[in-house]
Amino acid sequence: MSTLLKRLGKVCIYLYCMSRKPGYLLRLKRLWRKKRFDGAHTYSVVTSVYNVAPYLDCFFRSLTGQTLDFSRHIQLILVDDGSTDDSAAIIRRWQERFPDNIRYIYQENSGLGAARNSGLSLVTEPWVIFLDPDDFIACDFFSVADDFLRRQHRETPADERIKVLACNYIFYFEQDRTFRDTHPLRHRFFPSERILDCGAPKAVQLSVNSAFLNRMMLAASGLLFDERRWLSFEDAHLMLRFLHDGQAGRLAYVGEARYFYRKRKAGTSNLDLGQRSKVSYLDLFRQSHIPLLEQRMARHGCIPEAMQWTFLYNCMVYLRLLLGPFPIKQVLSPAEQQEFFTLLRQVFSYIDDRVILETDKGIKRFDAVMKDAVLVCFKDRPMSCCLVRISGYNPIRRRLSLTYTAPMVSEEELAVDGSACQPLARHCLGKELLGHPFLTECRLDFRLPKGAKLLTLRVNGIDSVFHYRGRRYEKVFPLRALPLFFG
Repeated sequence: MSTLLKRLGKVCIYLYCMSRKPGYLLRLKRLWRKKRFDGAHTYSVVTSVYNVAPYLDCFFRSLTGQTLDFSRHIQLILVDDGSTDDSAAIIRRWQERFPDNIRYIYQENSGLGAARNSGLSLVTEPWVIFLDPDDFIACDFFSVADDFLRRQHRETPADERIKVLACNYIFYFEQDRTFRDTHPLRHRFFPSERILDCGAPKAVQLSVNSAFLNRMMLAASGLLFDERRWLSFEDAHLMLRFLHDGQAGRLAYVGEARYFYRKRKAGTSNLDLGQRSKVSYLDLFRQSHIPLLEQRMARHGCIPEAMQWTFLYNCMVYLRLLLGPFPIKQVLSPAEQQEFFTLLRQVFSYIDDRVILETDKGIKRFDAVMKDAVLVCFKDRPMSCCLVRISGYNPIRRRLSLTYTAPMVSEEELAVDGSACQPLARHCLGKELLGHPFLTECRLDFRLPKGAKLLTLRVNGIDSVFHYRGRRYEKVFPLRALPLFFG
């Protein structure tokens, strides 16, 4: 009788697959061949749920369809943080299918940190990850991580234990259903697998939703999520304390384990909402950034370079937002803007100049001029950089246009073959940051004399760096590089 039922089940599966898109059965067979029931470790997944009903089925399918057998190796703890939609009904439907692997808890709305702490208190597996319910993972996510831990994780000695296993962060844009590996920190996964000491300068990890944490080491540190509602940085706040808590351990990067972060079409994620909330500016810096830096400095006398870089990365996210078209006046009053500027200066006072100047990856549009502007604006350093590009040239009228960007402008010295040259026209556009001058972009138009050979431009006594057609010229620009036709 049991044999007959098994055959009948296979027929039903075959008919179901044939009713789907072409190739579905083939893909299912390939997935089944990769199915693994002999994983080296077991894992706990803690997920805070709040009004994410439209995304839960996708989340469950990606988790229960793992090539590492879900029933044997994965325990899912879902904490319903007072949802008012159909999230609870969807969770219970999936719980009926996997009663031994899915645990459901309901609590009054208390915030992301409190919900994660509730779930963390129930974790018994050696590894824990805090997946977000509106995201999803690749079908081999756990299998790749398990293979890596089987090969690399050591119980002894202590300094060889892996504290955190970070996985690759891929953006999924809901609006056009596209995947883009464009995260600013994607360089961490080249090569695909790396292991660093937690105190290494490049040991950076900000999120807990794409990282496995060693539960025993986390419990030994006594750390929990901060339960204040910041709308952002909760992950980084725990991760910074865990990586730099003084315990020996290592941080591993595995690029083949892919986590898909959903960029919602409606823009309703905590990250999106945080940009329009006063809490993400004043309260976050008052309650998280400044105390964390002060405590670390008081206890150890220094700030680890990786921690400095993390705060620099976070501050630059705010600077790019404030320098763009974002209407900060709708969020902060003039007095609050000045307070936020003071808080930014406090954070930058803990970041070494060298860390700012040597940053070359991970922060978008953080070029030499932006670095110089940060040092001038927030650390009262003198200007040291000016970038110039050739923005136009008329060979018949011998009229040349230069556009330069600098942190501030007070004096220009333009010379052709050593002789001073006055511009025919000058147009400047300044960018302010919270009411303070930050960047200036100027365009200079002037006429070249016949036979001119060399061009120099000094701004505030600083020699400019010229850029023309992808080439870089220090101090002096050779005019022969232009397609000049002297008449």
